[in-house]
Amino acid sequence: MDRLTAIQVFLEVAKTGSFTKAADNLSMSRPMVTRYVGILEDWVGTSLLQRTTRNVSLTSSGEMYLEKCRQIQDIAFDIEVNSKSALDEPKGVIRVASSVSFAMSQYRELIAPFMERYPQISIDFVVTDRQVNLIESKVDFAIRITNSLDPGIVSKQLGVCHSCLVATPKYLKAKGTPRKVEDLRKHRLMAHDHFKNSKLSLRKGDRQEELSFTSAFSSNETLLLLEAATQDLGITMMPRYLVQDHLKSKTLVEVLSDWSLPEFGLHIVFTNRKFIAPQVRLFIDYLSAEIKKQNW
Repeated sequence: MDRLTAIQVFLEVAKTGSFTKAADNLSMSRPMVTRYVGILEDWVGTSLLQRTTRNVSLTSSGEMYLEKCRQIQDIAFDIEVNSKSALDEPKGVIRVASSVSFAMSQYRELIAPFMERYPQISIDFVVTDRQVNLIESKVDFAIRITNSLDPGIVSKQLGVCHSCLVATPKYLKAKGTPRKVEDLRKHRLMAHDHFKNSKLSLRKGDRQEELSFTSAFSSNETLLLLEAATQDLGITMMPRYLVQDHLKSKTLVEVLSDWSLPEFGLHIVFTNRKFIAPQVRLFIDYLSAEIKKQNW
């Protein structure tokens, strides 16, 4: 059996402290994980793991071989990547998770051009507004817009996402255009579920004002809020990347444009920064370069 796979299995068991969790993460059966660990122990001639009914821990030999196995895995990965000719056309599958609104709004600007440039690469987009478990969902990376990533998560910030308040000209003509923050109290405000019963924070220079409000209409899906806004239902906070075309066509107009709303980081999160397939790294580098050109 493959010794490199045996090393990968041993490292996963050491990381999770469980044969069962390692089997789940590697999409293997538990007996297969046990067999691979046994092959590695036979190869090095010593026991690497101490098994009890409650947990799995490294033996003294296991602790010594752990770093050596990591080094072997790193070398094997470098060989695999560098052995590919620079003339080879990039190929493979990329599995990405993002919010529905980001995927839908950026397909034309970011995703389609990449696929046209690299026709041998397939992209499987998992679109959901819940935070996916990268291992369970078997995604290569996720795109998240947040200022509160989980501690210790492996991530790369691609940029900053700006937001703005928008409404239709028809709504503002009927209800009046707010001239100051306090005027928003007279209007029907709509917000994502994350913000529906919170304070709206706005800044102008050194001034900052907060407005407590309760949403007249809320949803966990940003695209539904956008639809509500375009149907003259009220004023809502939207990410600029989602409404920039509406603002250009003037189907929506910005409200209190001289005030700034909080910014959110646009991040890519991974399970492991070192072991990224070439086609995945290519897509990440592409997104990083293209997003820097955007005026969000």
